[in-house]
Amino acid sequence: MGMRLLLLLALLMPAAAVAAPTNWVTQLTPAQQAQLVNIPPPDDSIDGPDLPDFPPFTADEDDTADLPAFSWRDHEGADWMMPIRNQRQCGSCAAFGITAMLEMRIKQDLGEPNLDIDLSDSQCLTCAGGDCVDGITLPQGIAVMEQEGLVTEACGPYAENGNEVILTECDAVCEGGDRGRVFLRGVQLLNFDDTPEVSDQIDLMKKALRQSPLLVRIAVWSDLFNYDGGTYVNASTDEAEIVGYHALLLVGWDDERQGWLARNSWGSSWGNSGYLWLGYGASDSNRQVYTAVGSDPTALFDIDGDGLVSIEDGGTDCDDFDGRVFPGADERVGDGVDSDCDGLDPLPEPPPDEDDDGCSHAPAAPSWLAVLLLGVLAVRRRS
Repeated sequence: MGMRLLLLLALLMPAAAVAAPTNWVTQLTPAQQAQLVNIPPPDDSIDGPDLPDFPPFTADEDDTADLPAFSWRDHEGADWMMPIRNQRQCGSCAAFGITAMLEMRIKQDLGEPNLDIDLSDSQCLTCAGGDCVDGITLPQGIAVMEQEGLVTEACGPYAENGNEVILTECDAVCEGGDRGRVFLRGVQLLNFDDTPEVSDQIDLMKKALRQSPLLVRIAVWSDLFNYDGGTYVNASTDEAEIVGYHALLLVGWDDERQGWLARNSWGSSWGNSGYLWLGYGASDSNRQVYTAVGSDPTALFDIDGDGLVSIEDGGTDCDDFDGRVFPGADERVGDGVDSDCDGLDPLPEPPPDEDDDGCSHAPAAPSWLAVLLLGVLAVRRRS
């Protein structure tokens, strides 16, 4: 009887609440959380450069969406992604997403998954007319990358003092920063006007993602801040409950999880080491989707234009200022230059020391030495 009573009491007791995951984002106030996701709504705008017209993405005939899973974190035996960044308490998510898209495009164009690249998120934000309070739209930030280019993080730092983020203003870059810029050279928009079915939109996004990661703008409901694993699908669809709009970089997919692998900008302590699985179609992730199709990295990462990156930046080029020097180049014997980057400069071959009969001989003495010897012998005879 006693055991039955205990079981009955257990059934009647309310279930213990499951604690929300704790990270720096969950510890913010609702107002501070909203600050993180402040991309202006589609009908809002702020001052910035003229916005470009984006051509539509068109899949090639041999593009396929049949793979059950794909990830740029494990592609051709390499993890192509940069370390996770953290925007901190600043409304700069659009800048972080756009900068990550450009960094990845440069890696692809140079064929260097290990390229050590960190571009200025701060400059992307401020040169598009934004700051930590007033965010920017994705088209505004993309326009800056195409028209003005971007310096490195070291040249235009995104610093912090306590909880305050200190941005580098657009005209306050390091010495020489105007010359050391990289550029986006082409961005396409995935246009779904003729693709009303979500399943078809997902297929088109997969085909584009096989070519390069996708920059997306998502609608944010409050439950996203508490994400700690699994595939996220917004619990609410009430537009009145949308907290704000946020930028993510989609870098993979998994049909078993029914979602996209998305790179966030809230540090590695959030989510799955800075990433999340975003359900197909969740959070309006199929409303605004961009893909980068080209870049110009030559001012920073391929100065000699030979298509290779310097060893110092994670590449294989031992001299990024000489287009004749790269792995596999023809050596110029005896010129003092390691043309093929193998660590050696071959010396010229000595001439063969053989007569016509094939026999080796000691080198002949110079003629002046023979004259001197004859003179010595003559002196001795007279004496």
